[in-house]
Amino acid sequence: MRYGHRVRIATHNVFADFVQDSGLEFYPIGGNPAELMAYMVRNPGIIPQMDTLRSGEIKKKRLMIEQMSEGCWSSCIEPNPSTGNPFVADAIIANPPSFACVHCAQALGIPVHLMFTMPWSNTRHFPHPLANLKNAADERSRKNYASLSDVVNRWRKTLHLEDTPTFNGPALAEKWNIPFTYCWSPALVPKPTDWPSHITSNKLDVCGFFFRESPKHDPPEQICRFLEKGPPPVYIGFGSIVLDNPQRITAAILEAVNTLGIRAIISRGWSDLGGNEDTGGDRNVLFIGDYKV
Repeated sequence: MRYGHRVRIATHNVFADFVQDSGLEFYPIGGNPAELMAYMVRNPGIIPQMDTLRSGEIKKKRLMIEQMSEGCWSSCIEPNPSTGNPFVADAIIANPPSFACVHCAQALGIPVHLMFTMPWSNTRHFPHPLANLKNAADERSRKNYASLSDVVNRWRKTLHLEDTPTFNGPALAEKWNIPFTYCWSPALVPKPTDWPSHITSNKLDVCGFFFRESPKHDPPEQICRFLEKGPPPVYIGFGSIVLDNPQRITAAILEAVNTLGIRAIISRGWSDLGGNEDTGGDRNVLFIGDYKV
């Protein structure tokens, strides 16, 4: 926007206030991100867990993916829902889990650029962050796509696009050399040496963390009191990652905090770390919920 572009953020309804409070245009794509993340944690492979089969989660997930795919396409061509101002996307910036972006860009004939906070591209250096497999994104993405290929191809027909073969969908970004930028520090996670050239070129690379401009705000009284009681704390949080066993992770975090003799502010996040944990008597640990800055 600073350079005169019209920016539309297409995402889930739960982020509407955050987007609009930041002065950006919001377009809803549907879906529940917490439910999607929880499903991926419980079912990392092509064969879902038995509990998932019994609960009917597969049907629910397929319906959600179909809804989100249609929402992503609408976000590229539909007017502003609030003002009615016409809109057609000239370019798409997206994260890789929102795989609809590649198909939308193909249908419109516009460029797409992928960005992400985690190493998603296939590499032998470490496993994919959302998989329990030793091989990386390629195998994980193919298996996940295979279970949804009919949903994706049915949707592609509405865009007047031909079907993609069952196991070729996840490879489209690599096949088309779609540019990919990762926003973390290489000092934290070194750039894999086996990434393809369209990721490792000088123009497209691991570029460091993205930070918002620091707003003027007063922290909640609870945080202020905690900060005043001792040395600067360490912040610990997993954000939108839904952990399979948050109780075990919470116990491990508290053990580490006590062992190191440090203070910590722990974000509950979508996994609700700490649960109903009462740290009122512990001057070294503070659990916090969502906190906008």
